[in-house]
Amino acid sequence: MITIASLAALFLGGVTVTLPADARVRGTEMTVGEVARVAGDDPAEVERVEALSLGYAPAPGYTRLLRRTQIEVALRRDAPALELRFDGAATCRVAPETEQLSAAKLEQEALAALEHVFAGVEASFQVQPGLRDVSVPRGRRGIELESAIEPRPCKPGRWSVPVRILVDGGTYRTVWTAFEVDVFRRLPVLTRDVAAGERIGAGDLERRRVAVDARLAGQPLEAAALIEAVATRPLSAGEVVTERDVRRTHAVERGATVLLEVRKGAIVARTTAVARQDGYVGDTIRAVAGDSGRELDARVVGRDLLRVDMGAVGAGR
Repeated sequence: MITIASLAALFLGGVTVTLPADARVRGTEMTVGEVARVAGDDPAEVERVEALSLGYAPAPGYTRLLRRTQIEVALRRDAPALELRFDGAATCRVAPETEQLSAAKLEQEALAALEHVFAGVEASFQVQPGLRDVSVPRGRRGIELESAIEPRPCKPGRWSVPVRILVDGGTYRTVWTAFEVDVFRRLPVLTRDVAAGERIGAGDLERRRVAVDARLAGQPLEAAALIEAVATRPLSAGEVVTERDVRRTHAVERGATVLLEVRKGAIVARTTAVARQDGYVGDTIRAVAGDSGRELDARVVGRDLLRVDMGAVGAGR
């Protein structure tokens, strides 16, 4: 509807702001042009008035009451040189345009961040109950989601993952999601019950795919490190054994004369050596070969037994 004030603006110049009784806006901040109808003979002046800020937009579920006198004061302060006229309702009830972000979409964003952190690790992720749909203001340029996790060890257990909701490029709010994470590894487990004080032999172990329990008291040990280890507590068949479950004795002691086995392809040579360090099975230690006096790195493979692998015959040629 063309009002008298609007007609006056066309003939007399200046800008007329007509305030409706109700308006709906997008985004988190609102301008005069989103709430009121602005008319004038100079497009640049009209555009300038339309772009002037009226502050925050109401959040979903709320409204904001704007008084025409408030808008007039704000415009005369921000554009004192303009000839301004005001028309329309004395007050305007402003409500936000909204959209729903589904819990499934939030979960998907958080899951992608988790999978990035656990890249290269066999793991499963189970979202925990409580995640709900979120009502957000409809943006002028749309809604974006961002989720990032600070680098940390890839351990099993409860993970909280933040998802930032951005409206028109700015953070509107952050939603926290929760996941239960299971990590899987192929580890040696016991094939029988082992009593406290009993030694573990090679035949007591087999490698299986197991979920790494977040409550494990220590670091899981590989089979080579468990052979000849003594259980410090009763252990059950199928159990993953950690460094705290056993007492390990050195397979090689510093200064001891040991057997050194040198392999190159199918060729095996044996000689004696003197250990320069203590070592458990699986460790690499320094040793001096008895025949040549050469110092080298050798792997502990058994009681007083070291091994050096020179690679395949012809390698490096």
